Amino acid sequence: INLASALPSITASVTISGPSAGVTIRRNSVGKYRIFTIPNAGLTVKMYDLTITNGDTNSDGGGIYSKSDLELFRVTVDGNRSGHNGGGVALLVGGDITLSTISNNSAEWGGGLYFEPAPSDPVVLFNSTVSGNTSSFGTAILLANYTHATNVVLSVNSCTIAYNTGNSSGIVSYAWGASRETILLLNSTILANNGMQNLGQSIGD
Repeated sequence: INLASALPSITASVTISGPSAGVTIRRNSVGKYRIFTIPNAGLTVKMYDLTITNGDTNSDGGGIYSKSDLELFRVTVDGNRSGHNGGGVALLVGGDITLSTISNNSAEWGGGLYFEPAPSDPVVLFNSTVSGNTSSFGTAILLANYTHATNVVLSVNSCTIAYNTGNSSGIVSYAWGASRETILLLNSTILANNGMQNLGQSIGD
């Protein structure tokens, strides 16, 4: 599916499912726009068997921007760009990414994935690959906590996070303010060749 212009924003809970062989949705015009925008909270959006590519925006989320719970299953997010947060996906709540690939995306912060989950609403990556992404801060993944919250959780299980490039670590946990807590849970995950180091933490004031 070649897009000549931006898709309408998703404003209701929905499941978007491609055929079992998958379907590619790509920006195919000169104008800059991301592929999927979910601007409102309180929804559940599920995407299955899709490839999301060539999104380009100066704001957050080159491929997908979501303020609602997001489930990606057998989804490839490849070759998207953000001028700010989340070259592939910018997710401002919890969500699940399973059997998916986040690759060759770029952003200023969070080359592949940018997460800003709510407390006790974790982001879970399972059996997925994050590779070939580029960013100045958080080459693969940036987990952010700007709200002084506790129990902001990213869980990464049975994943490969490798060959992401830039001037920082592959997975960066970034907390802002005096009362803050980000929790990164890693289980059976390969981390290799991700910028300056594989894991890093940064604390703002």
